[in-house]
Amino acid sequence: MHGPHREHVDGDPLPDDPRVVMPFNGMSPSGDAEAEVVYANYGSPADFDKLKQMNVDVRGKIVIVRYGENFRGVKAFVAQERGAAGVIIYSDPKDDGYYRGDAYPNGPWRPASGVQRGSVDSCFSSPATPPPGVASTPILPTRNASLHPVRAVAEDSRHPSVLRRCFAHPRASRRPASPREWQGALPFTYHVGPGPSKVKMHLKQDYQFRTVWDVIGKIRGASSPDEWVVAGNHRDAWVYGAVDPIAAPPHAGIRARLQ
Repeated sequence: MHGPHREHVDGDPLPDDPRVVMPFNGMSPSGDAEAEVVYANYGSPADFDKLKQMNVDVRGKIVIVRYGENFRGVKAFVAQERGAAGVIIYSDPKDDGYYRGDAYPNGPWRPASGVQRGSVDSCFSSPATPPPGVASTPILPTRNASLHPVRAVAEDSRHPSVLRRCFAHPRASRRPASPREWQGALPFTYHVGPGPSKVKMHLKQDYQFRTVWDVIGKIRGASSPDEWVVAGNHRDAWVYGAVDPIAAPPHAGIRARLQ
């Protein structure tokens, strides 16, 4: 099995648009890794602690984790702390898919081919925005403090063969079954590993500098024209532009009252 792949939903022509970028995780480094795989649930510190209690060593392994419960950058950060060589992040149907209800196009939940793109940067420890009065300066992405040393890639559950081979291969049953609260909704028992299958990751990221623009609109107030109310939102998106900020919850925008 080779992946990741662009999304495809029968009857919907848009996912086949060649302008749709391949699924990837931003701020993951380029590089290669080949190793047995270990299933680590949501990739939280507690999940890795549980693996240690089960005598499952993740050092040098490729870790498979599912989206949810924490920021994807935390998953990569903790995996790197624990010595993993790579991370595969996928959306399990139990969290976002048919287990929750009808999937797109019949409902709002993620179809099997759906892949959640996004950055795995360490924004919680190395904010990208400089403090007031300090200008941004171009640096090589490979020297960015937010860049993880561990390789990370997003995957879908449309082709569960890679997960089946990792979790439910006949030889996988010789490995410990995952704690039952770690069980997802794919039709086999999840085993933690390591192995018996190996995964080879080959990532080549695009590190070119590109120009971005800020869009600023002003409406002068009638009653207090010298006071400002600032409402902000991001204009970037991973596929179809405006969908991302429009769909974001209200707290995603930044609001501040300035005198």
